[in-house]
Amino acid sequence: MFIRNKLHMRRFIQLVERDGTELLDTKRKSLFYIVAGNDDLYNKLYQIYDFDKRVMRKECVNSNQLYDETSIKLLTLAYVLIKENDDSLINLFQGLDDFNFELALSAIKIRYMGEYE
Repeated sequence: MFIRNKLHMRRFIQLVERDGTELLDTKRKSLFYIVAGNDDLYNKLYQIYDFDKRVMRKECVNSNQLYDETSIKLLTLAYVLIKENDDSLINLFQGLDDFNFELALSAIKIRYMGEYE
């Protein structure tokens, strides 16, 4: 699994533990992996995820005002992964820089292959 740095891993573990995510819940883990690896998304965590209801806030995907283009693409990918909707994933990858492309691919691996460390 692609880990940006120790902070990325620490954030990921923190989010999984805070949520009480089950070991085999690759949907939430893929969301938390993306959020933990992107500073903009991590700083807006409570606009993205409701820990009480344990759901991703759908409105964050449609809120272009709050996020830059990369964050919007990563949020859309996270939403697709958590909702099992395979709508044109390829469009989400266009325009991502190398780091965020690797981040997105690793989240897909977590979701569909259960690969994480």
